[in-house]
Amino acid sequence: MIRMAENSPSGKRKTLYGRYDDYTASEEDSAAGGNRAFRLSDMPAPRQGRRGAGGSRPEACPQTRPQPHPETEDREQGARILRVVTDADGETLTVTLETQGEDGARLRRKIPLTVEQYAALKVQPGRLFEEEADRLEHAGRLCLAIRKAGELLGYGDMSARTLVRKLTARGIDRAVADEAADWLAARGMLREDASALARAVADARKGWGPRRIRQDLLAHGYPSEAADAALDALHDPEDPAYVDFDAVCRSVLRVKLGRDAALTADRAACGRLIAAMMRLGYDSDTVREALRDALWDADRED
Repeated sequence: MIRMAENSPSGKRKTLYGRYDDYTASEEDSAAGGNRAFRLSDMPAPRQGRRGAGGSRPEACPQTRPQPHPETEDREQGARILRVVTDADGETLTVTLETQGEDGARLRRKIPLTVEQYAALKVQPGRLFEEEADRLEHAGRLCLAIRKAGELLGYGDMSARTLVRKLTARGIDRAVADEAADWLAARGMLREDASALARAVADARKGWGPRRIRQDLLAHGYPSEAADAALDALHDPEDPAYVDFDAVCRSVLRVKLGRDAALTADRAACGRLIAAMMRLGYDSDTVREALRDALWDADRED
């Protein structure tokens, strides 16, 4: 900013203010030695400030209210965790979740979770995003399915397919039931190989042969791999679950021959006996050999 003076017609000096770069001396002024006083006509045109050229106030910029971020708005209007209480067993806890219904009413419900599930969710009491609330509710449904599965397994071992079937029969969603079976299997609480072997041993004690045992395992939902592994253990002399199926077949035949002595003389009756033993799961060669041994023992006793 520079300060200059100019003589007015009345002889008084007027003090003017202007920017230095707004004033440039002309060639005439320079020839005159640059002594010409600053004149009003040398002032640049006034710049438009708050008021326009006509003196009117310019239109004000529209004042817009800042809009919240969509995620922040979802968190403010969505669900929230009110409290988390650890159950007496120390392995589960209860989460009180508040959500907003379609009519705008706030709804509260308690969601059971395992301590492991709650730690995996990585949520804290307070507002939740919609995705966090969905994951929390899904974990609650899974926890209920796991509890019900534990109750069912308390009555006896079973295959994963049988467990899923019983869970769905009790109103649990199929996808959640499958996830619960996988959850238990991953933690060693649902062992199909061990339960299949236990069932195979129980079937062998009934006098069943390998074929019938395998059919029974498949019918109860065990995969073919578990059924084959169980039968391999039954045929292995070094395995604690070993079963001598030849001896079992002879034992069953002796019992049947003892009930009806006429079978030793009736070829048709012997044929029906062989068919019955094959239905028990023994192959024809094993049955015929066992039958010859049984008849031979019966003749010697006579």
